[in-house]
Amino acid sequence: MASVVTWARLSFDEGVIWLWPRKIKVRDAKTCKLIEVDADSIKTGPIRNKSLSDDLLQQVRAIHSTIRDVYDVTLEQFEIGFMRDAHPEQEVAVWQRIADAYRKVLAAEPTFDRKMVLRTLLAYSMGALTPAELVDPAVKKIVEIGEGE
Repeated sequence: MASVVTWARLSFDEGVIWLWPRKIKVRDAKTCKLIEVDADSIKTGPIRNKSLSDDLLQQVRAIHSTIRDVYDVTLEQFEIGFMRDAHPEQEVAVWQRIADAYRKVLAAEPTFDRKMVLRTLLAYSMGALTPAELVDPAVKKIVEIGEGE
Protein backbone atom coordinates (compact mmCIF):
# COMPACT_ATOMS: atom_id res chain seq x y z
CA MET A 1 0.00 0.00 0.00
CA ALA A 2 3.04 2.30 0.05
CA SER A 3 2.50 5.26 -2.23
CA VAL A 4 2.75 9.02 -2.16
CA VAL A 5 -0.60 10.39 -1.03
CA THR A 6 -1.57 13.75 0.30
CA TRP A 7 -3.20 13.80 3.69
CA ALA A 8 -4.23 17.42 3.84
CA ARG A 9 -4.79 17.78 0.10
CA LEU A 10 -2.53 20.83 0.11
CA SER A 11 -0.03 19.61 -2.45
CA PHE A 12 -0.27 16.80 -4.92
CA ASP A 13 3.41 16.66 -5.72
CA GLU A 14 4.24 15.71 -2.15
CA GLY A 15 2.59 13.45 0.40
CA VAL A 16 1.56 15.30 3.56
CA ILE A 17 0.93 14.14 7.12
CA TRP A 18 0.25 16.46 10.04
CA LEU A 19 2.69 16.13 12.93
CA TRP A 20 1.71 19.05 15.16
CA PRO A 21 0.16 22.45 14.57
CA ARG A 22 1.92 24.43 11.84
CA LYS A 23 4.63 21.80 11.25
CA ILE A 24 4.13 18.97 8.79
CA LYS A 25 6.19 16.18 7.35
CA VAL A 26 6.10 15.90 3.56
CA ARG A 27 7.58 13.46 1.12
CA ASP A 28 9.60 15.43 -1.42
CA ALA A 29 8.46 14.37 -4.91
CA LYS A 30 11.97 14.57 -6.35
CA THR A 31 14.03 12.90 -3.61
CA CYS A 32 11.26 10.80 -1.98
CA LYS A 33 12.71 11.83 1.39
CA LEU A 34 10.54 12.96 4.28
CA ILE A 35 11.21 16.55 5.24
CA GLU A 36 9.64 18.85 7.82
CA VAL A 37 8.19 22.15 6.68
CA ASP A 38 6.14 25.02 8.04
CA ALA A 39 2.51 24.46 7.04
CA ASP A 40 2.13 28.13 6.14
CA SER A 41 4.75 27.77 3.42
CA ILE A 42 2.67 25.25 1.45
CA LYS A 43 0.50 26.64 -1.31
CA THR A 44 -2.21 24.82 -3.20
CA GLY A 45 -1.28 23.82 -6.70
CA PRO A 46 -3.10 24.87 -9.83
CA ILE A 47 -6.17 23.09 -11.15
CA ARG A 48 -4.62 20.70 -13.67
CA ASN A 49 -7.86 19.03 -14.76
CA LYS A 50 -10.90 21.20 -15.56
CA SER A 51 -13.12 18.21 -14.82
CA LEU A 52 -13.03 14.58 -13.78
CA SER A 53 -14.76 11.76 -15.63
CA ASP A 54 -18.17 10.64 -14.36
CA ASP A 55 -16.63 7.33 -13.27
CA LEU A 56 -13.88 9.10 -11.32
CA LEU A 57 -16.38 11.49 -9.72
CA GLN A 58 -18.50 8.53 -8.63
CA GLN A 59 -15.44 6.93 -7.01
CA VAL A 60 -14.43 10.21 -5.32
CA ARG A 61 -17.93 10.64 -3.91
CA ALA A 62 -17.94 7.07 -2.56
CA ILE A 63 -14.54 7.59 -0.91
CA HIS A 64 -15.69 10.88 0.61
CA SER A 65 -18.84 9.21 1.90
CA THR A 66 -16.70 6.58 3.65
CA ILE A 67 -14.35 9.02 5.41
CA ARG A 68 -16.39 12.23 5.74
CA ASP A 69 -17.12 11.65 9.43
CA VAL A 70 -13.40 12.01 10.22
CA TYR A 71 -11.99 13.87 7.21
CA ASP A 72 -13.18 17.43 7.61
CA VAL A 73 -13.45 18.65 4.03
CA THR A 74 -16.53 19.15 1.92
CA LEU A 75 -17.20 16.95 -1.07
CA GLU A 76 -16.45 19.91 -3.32
CA GLN A 77 -13.08 20.52 -1.65
CA PHE A 78 -12.29 16.81 -1.90
CA GLU A 79 -13.16 16.75 -5.63
CA ILE A 80 -11.13 19.90 -6.32
CA GLY A 81 -8.14 18.27 -4.65
CA PHE A 82 -8.19 15.55 -7.29
CA MET A 83 -8.60 18.15 -10.02
CA ARG A 84 -5.28 19.64 -8.86
CA ASP A 85 -3.54 16.27 -9.19
CA ALA A 86 -1.42 15.56 -12.26
CA HIS A 87 -2.62 11.93 -12.24
CA PRO A 88 -6.09 11.88 -10.64
CA GLU A 89 -6.83 8.27 -11.64
CA GLN A 90 -3.80 7.03 -9.71
CA GLU A 91 -4.58 9.23 -6.72
CA VAL A 92 -8.20 8.06 -6.62
CA ALA A 93 -6.99 4.44 -6.74
CA VAL A 94 -4.75 5.06 -3.72
CA TRP A 95 -7.57 6.76 -1.83
CA GLN A 96 -9.88 3.87 -2.74
CA ARG A 97 -7.44 1.42 -1.14
CA ILE A 98 -7.29 3.64 1.94
CA ALA A 99 -11.11 3.81 2.15
CA ASP A 100 -11.37 0.02 1.71
CA ALA A 101 -8.79 -0.54 4.46
CA TYR A 102 -10.59 2.00 6.68
CA ARG A 103 -13.85 0.05 6.36
CA LYS A 104 -12.08 -3.27 7.05
CA VAL A 105 -10.34 -1.95 10.16
CA LEU A 106 -13.52 -0.47 11.61
CA ALA A 107 -15.47 -3.65 10.87
CA ALA A 108 -12.82 -5.69 12.71
CA GLU A 109 -12.17 -3.14 15.49
CA PRO A 110 -15.26 -0.93 15.91
CA THR A 111 -13.94 0.61 19.15
CA PHE A 112 -10.83 2.05 17.50
CA ASP A 113 -10.74 5.83 17.21
CA ARG A 114 -11.86 6.55 13.64
CA LYS A 115 -9.56 9.55 13.15
CA MET A 116 -6.57 7.57 14.38
CA VAL A 117 -7.43 4.76 11.97
CA LEU A 118 -7.60 7.11 8.99
CA ARG A 119 -4.46 9.01 9.98
CA THR A 120 -2.57 5.75 10.41
CA LEU A 121 -3.69 4.44 7.02
CA LEU A 122 -2.80 7.71 5.32
CA ALA A 123 0.63 7.81 6.95
CA TYR A 124 1.20 4.15 6.07
CA SER A 125 0.23 4.75 2.44
CA MET A 126 3.00 7.36 2.25
CA GLY A 127 5.59 5.28 4.05
CA ALA A 128 5.60 7.96 6.74
CA LEU A 129 5.21 5.75 9.82
CA THR A 130 8.36 5.58 11.91
CA PRO A 131 9.73 2.27 13.21
CA ALA A 132 8.56 3.28 16.68
CA GLU A 133 5.03 3.88 15.40
CA LEU A 134 5.01 0.57 13.54
CA VAL A 135 5.59 -1.38 16.75
CA ASP A 136 2.72 0.35 18.56
CA PRO A 137 0.11 -2.40 19.03
CA ALA A 138 -2.82 -0.32 17.72
CA VAL A 139 -0.87 0.93 14.69
CA LYS A 140 0.40 -2.57 13.98
CA LYS A 141 -3.13 -3.98 14.14
CA ILE A 142 -4.50 -1.25 11.82
CA VAL A 143 -1.78 -1.95 9.27
CA GLU A 144 -2.26 -5.73 9.47
CA ILE A 145 -6.03 -5.52 9.06
CA GLY A 146 -5.75 -2.88 6.34
CA GLU A 147 -3.32 -4.99 4.34
CA GLY A 148 -5.32 -8.19 4.77
CA GLU A 149 -7.15 -9.52 1.75
